[in-house]
Amino acid sequence: MRVQELRACTRYGSGAACFRTRGDFLEIQFENAYIALEPRTLIVEAPIAAHREAVDERRKRVIVEFGEEIKPLTPNRIDFVGRAALGLFEVRVTDLEFDTYITVVTPGGHHYEYVVVSKRLVYVEMSAKKKTYYEEEPNKKLILYIV
Repeated sequence: MRVQELRACTRYGSGAACFRTRGDFLEIQFENAYIALEPRTLIVEAPIAAHREAVDERRKRVIVEFGEEIKPLTPNRIDFVGRAALGLFEVRVTDLEFDTYITVVTPGGHHYEYVVVSKRLVYVEMSAKKKTYYEEEPNKKLILYIV
């Protein structure tokens, strides 16, 4: 069975953020950043300043901070505003006066429940039982492995 690829762009700040999904894979493209969501991996290619974890008895949160704000793409088109189902993913865009947030709710097979992307950071939420490992190219790329 062939898995269909979907592409869509949404309003993001003064421009756009574009998505591509195929099966349990989703990528988000900005002018100066790229984020890929896979079932056990999250890839962030952007000017990264730092990353940290916050853990309590039930939840683990990974925060990746950018060294500079994410810049929107120049839009060729806008396919949705606010909320959309992109394949197995649910994407919600919240545009506030001071920032724009993209929330991606992941499918059940992913090892994390959701990801929030703002102009300054990526926030990943998962069960506290998950172990996280990092591969990093300083200031360029971070790969988060979740097992």
